[in-house]
Amino acid sequence: MRYRPTLRDMRAACQPRESIDGEYPLSSVIHDLDTLRNQGREIIAVLYMRVSTTEQRTNGNLKNRLSWLTDALENKGIKMDQSFTDVCSGRGFDNRDGLKNAANRVKFLQQPNPDVFVCIISDCANRFIRGENYNKVAHTDQPSRRQLNQLKSLGVPLVTVWHPDTPPSVIRSHETKINEKVGRPRKDAAKPPGWKKKMRWEKISKAFLLYEKRMSFRQIAKEVDSPVSTVLSWRRQFQTLAEIVSYTIENGRLVARVD
Repeated sequence: MRYRPTLRDMRAACQPRESIDGEYPLSSVIHDLDTLRNQGREIIAVLYMRVSTTEQRTNGNLKNRLSWLTDALENKGIKMDQSFTDVCSGRGFDNRDGLKNAANRVKFLQQPNPDVFVCIISDCANRFIRGENYNKVAHTDQPSRRQLNQLKSLGVPLVTVWHPDTPPSVIRSHETKINEKVGRPRKDAAKPPGWKKKMRWEKISKAFLLYEKRMSFRQIAKEVDSPVSTVLSWRRQFQTLAEIVSYTIENGRLVARVD
């Protein structure tokens, strides 16, 4: 089959070469927090955090990112002001009310404190901007010159805890560790022995009781939060086991009866 370039491929081909090659690094627009601290400057931070989807906000990702950022700034002795958030793509600036409000807050604080470095701080650069050709697989996250100019147009200093030119692989590792604290426990987390069998048995018990109430397999699958095919396999399994051992219901549970 003949290859047809996608719209994204064509955009990437038309992008200025110097932007792709990184001649416009993020550090040309975003400051590194440790570098500023080493200069001995007094810093007041307006916190900013962005997530891409509503799901990331509701499952705790946004809250946990802000918590990580707050802890990091406290450990570095940075004075903190208000925090602002956005739930949107990082590629554009159409729905970035949180970032714009944060910029206005910095300007408000800077007027009575001309000797203090007031800035917007986030954990890493991709919270401020994503490359126009960002791809989750390739993780090509180099912003275009136009995007960097949009950041400059905010008119306030932008700062990150991680150096703005940190490789994407390191940032992904940082984000993964944050996600593990947001309802995504590690697979090797300590759990009591036999927890998976117990959970499966409880689902089978409930499914069997619902079947006795003449509920459909689809309804049962919804009640036990399992695929319909799994519920059907349980029913076939009971028919086979019934020839060997009988079952009884005790206290609302299905248990094997030993003669």
